[in-house]
Amino acid sequence: MRKVLLLCAAVLFPFAANAATVDQVKQCITELGNPYETGRWDLVASCAAKYDRAKINAQRQELREFLAKNPHYRYPGVALPNGAKRALDPCWGKTRIYSTKSRNSC
Repeated sequence: MRKVLLLCAAVLFPFAANAATVDQVKQCITELGNPYETGRWDLVASCAAKYDRAKINAQRQELREFLAKNPHYRYPGVALPNGAKRALDPCWGKTRIYSTKSRNSC
């Protein structure tokens, strides 16, 4: 049972890490009014999702800038840090066939 709970926690953690924080939800409630009184939970949820989208877009922009400066991290073997180009591994992107008889089969 403990293993199942740990597995569920490991699967759901990335989603929880990107969820809006309590402070952001409180900010949305103060802006839009108390949803217990108004019954408009959808407005609070969309406001919290707006904060999430802004955070995710900032992370993606940071990753785009990093990959623009360091293209050698985009694909293996395409570009090296010193700007040199190298051909891809002939087996890259192919299903590898593991056999004891053949040496470099892809």
